[in-house]
Amino acid sequence: MPASSSPDTEPGARAGSRASASVSKPENNPVSPATDPPKVEATKPLPSSTVPTSSASPDGRSILRRSQEKFEEMKHSTPVKAPVAGDGKGGKDKALLKANLKEIPTYSKDFLLNLYKDAIPPGKITAFLEESPLYDGERWVTIPEVAKEEKDLYEPFLKVVQAILSGPGKPEDGMLSTRKAIDTHDTAFVHYTPPNPTTLDGYTITKPDLAILATGPSFEEPLPQEGQERVPGYMIGYSNVVAVFDFKRNKGDAKMKQVTQLAVYCREIFFSQPNRQFVRALIITETKFRLLHFDRSGAYVTRYLKIKEYPIVFVRLVLALSSHNERLVGLDTSIQWTVGADGRKNAGTIRVRNSKLPNGASTYNLIMDEPPLIYNSIRGPGTIRWNATDANGNRVYVKDLWRAFGRSPEYKLLQEASDEKVQGVLTDILAFEDKIAQTMDYRPKDVVSSDFFNRIFSRLVMNAAGPSLSAFTSQLEAITALRDAIIGHRNLLTAGILHREITMDNILITKDKDGRPTGKICDLAGAIPSYEKAEVSGEPREGERLYLSASVLRTSIEERELAAVVHDYLDDLEAFNYVLSVLLFRYKGVGTKNPPEDEGRQVMARWEVSSGFAASLAKIDYLKAGPKVWQVSPFWSETCIRLCCDVGKYFHKLAKQKKAIRSERGEGGAAIRKEKLSLLYDGIDEHYSTVIARFDVAVAQLTVAGGQDPHYIPPPSPPANTRKRRYEEEGPTTGTKRDIEDDEEEEEEEEEDEDKPMVKRQNTSRALSN
Repeated sequence: MPASSSPDTEPGARAGSRASASVSKPENNPVSPATDPPKVEATKPLPSSTVPTSSASPDGRSILRRSQEKFEEMKHSTPVKAPVAGDGKGGKDKALLKANLKEIPTYSKDFLLNLYKDAIPPGKITAFLEESPLYDGERWVTIPEVAKEEKDLYEPFLKVVQAILSGPGKPEDGMLSTRKAIDTHDTAFVHYTPPNPTTLDGYTITKPDLAILATGPSFEEPLPQEGQERVPGYMIGYSNVVAVFDFKRNKGDAKMKQVTQLAVYCREIFFSQPNRQFVRALIITETKFRLLHFDRSGAYVTRYLKIKEYPIVFVRLVLALSSHNERLVGLDTSIQWTVGADGRKNAGTIRVRNSKLPNGASTYNLIMDEPPLIYNSIRGPGTIRWNATDANGNRVYVKDLWRAFGRSPEYKLLQEASDEKVQGVLTDILAFEDKIAQTMDYRPKDVVSSDFFNRIFSRLVMNAAGPSLSAFTSQLEAITALRDAIIGHRNLLTAGILHREITMDNILITKDKDGRPTGKICDLAGAIPSYEKAEVSGEPREGERLYLSASVLRTSIEERELAAVVHDYLDDLEAFNYVLSVLLFRYKGVGTKNPPEDEGRQVMARWEVSSGFAASLAKIDYLKAGPKVWQVSPFWSETCIRLCCDVGKYFHKLAKQKKAIRSERGEGGAAIRKEKLSLLYDGIDEHYSTVIARFDVAVAQLTVAGGQDPHYIPPPSPPANTRKRRYEEEGPTTGTKRDIEDDEEEEEEEEEDEDKPMVKRQNTSRALSN
């Protein structure tokens, strides 16, 4: 889907010779001293390259510029969340969860007293307490009144919980599901890492004190560990527990420590049971108990209740958290699996209710050998993409999402894009179901918390137009799909919608009617329309930092030096260059990745785990220098590396301009920033046409014979004595005077080496490894 230079171009027209000439090969910037990519003209336009047309306004502004102008009324975007890296050893994982969950409110005992009261009447519980030999009418006789050690509580409470499950907790006649209490304080639960691990190597393990082993349509056995023999009925892990309990002595840990420890367990339940809507757990001491709840809006904890004073409530909670009614324990029963003799799920369905569908609903078959893509945090949108087929065997993808209250539903934006006939964007909606659940329903009606943000659960079904960009079968296919996604992004912006989540997974490889490779962008869950007037959320968003622009990385609440600005189209265009970078760094061929320790992947790791300040500066430096040839697998051609370098340099200048504008603080700063940003946005048509034209040239070069040949890697040269970059030095996580001084120093460097050959400049950075 080749490009036209602006949305005002006539259908089928191209940027023409002017755009092609603007990216012709510079004489003094060879990619290789041996060979250069052949000079070719841009490819002929495909019918799908047409875009909406409109005459310019009286002031001469294009339809694209007028569309962008509507976004300039927004004050600023929701800030991004500062990263906290886990270490796989528990300590930093808990710190990560604590940062993710933020404020943990404590609810009164009244909430706990009434929870599940209607779902589980007291009749059976009272009869059980009267008949059980473990309860003497005042206390559980096996539980020590004072435990010398925490382990003294394991066996006594195991007997009590199992007695409850075998008594009032037994399933109704005809139900095939089972529940069993297991002492797991010394049992390793392997953390979820798709695909399912078969060994403990490289995986985190944790050990809940007690778990309720479950069978039923939402549970499956964990895979045996290396050297372990499967024992039916005794394989236990996060994929087949309905709830976990933790025991503490009365003089035990503080609330936050208790919460974060259980949060690790509950997070893994979310990952291993992807149809979870919420997870609840109990903390129990010798004499009291409390409930912990986790969902996509965060967590809360209740006040302790004394077991002696509230025996019915204690039993009721054990019954509710281990119930055979999957909906009651927080599972979405519109997703159902069948489980084979090996204890593993072997088939499944997902149901969507919609009044526009025949019979008001439709059921899709899950593709079991393609695991769903799962959002990797408890708090947030919790996005899950399911791969499925319809009744005729056609592939579809189903997306579950918890959107923030007040934000435009994705299906609404997709419908608007479809009505506008926006090309290059996946808008083929088959079904949608909105307001399935909301997190406020899991809390007291009068809840007041400065850190609670309601989220609404919805489901969307779309035609699977093609696989994501990571499934490329050639360089030509990858670069073509990426270029077409940029065109689709421009068309979407012309229709008044800004995407804001450009990632590898949100770019699809498709085919046109003639079978030629094209590309589309998908997933408008994070998109924002120009008319949306919702207040900026106080809940930081968690975009994929790998693709966030240098500017967006410095919009966290910790930022002190740069003024807040709205996420704009330039941030998305810069993200496309990071998608290209990920292709070059991550993949060493079709379907094969470089190992994590590969030098190119280490560059990306720095973007992901550094502070926003450090990651932003690292990206600005990267845009200027581009990928080093030794960091890129020989699979990739010189054309692809040159493209990344050229586009990166173009965005480096734009990123520096935007950073300078954001530095305008003090009196009158807001007005100055608005005026200067408007002048910057006046170049929007040129910004898109320049980038698209460079991709056009690259696509044309990859098409000719030899265009996809491996790139040249020069021989090693002696290492240069270079100073540390700003983001490699010890220092604060926000901008400082050194930040400004380094910017000035960098400008001088840029003027000096602007015309130097790329490879020679790269070779002076370090010696190549053999």
